[in-house]
Amino acid sequence: MVVAAAVLGANARTTRAYLAAVEERAARLEQEHDQQARLAVAEERTRITREMHDIVTHNLSVMVALTDAAVYAQHRSPDKATTAMLQISETGRQALTDMRRSLDILRTDEPDAERHPLPGIAQLEALADQMCAAGLPTRVEVRGGHTHIPATAQLTVYRLVQEALT
Repeated sequence: MVVAAAVLGANARTTRAYLAAVEERAARLEQEHDQQARLAVAEERTRITREMHDIVTHNLSVMVALTDAAVYAQHRSPDKATTAMLQISETGRQALTDMRRSLDILRTDEPDAERHPLPGIAQLEALADQMCAAGLPTRVEVRGGHTHIPATAQLTVYRLVQEALT
């Protein structure tokens, strides 16, 4: 009987130690999971902040250049001043659209987020046209196909060109 009680006691201690180790491991895994989730959120916020910065600085730079051109042209060439003012308005609308598109990414419950793809290589020509309208002679030449390039890489190319033009 004494041996059986000793075996049962040792078995109970081993079981308690095992359960404590399992609980500790589960708590550690939960902490690691929470930390990874916080890091992912921080990375996404940083990416969105960069995207918003690129949108705002580029479009504001274009709008300032166009405004300067309109002020300069208003007395000598009212038609050119009017054209510049219309381009300022269009640039502002485009900036708002781009900002909404970027912020829609944050709203996973918004069905519109999928309808407005992010800019890519196909929009580089429009970007060059915008710079030309601001008085900066700009030419874009894209070689090869770009349909096989992932959307994130295309957005990076677009933002690099945009930043270079800004």
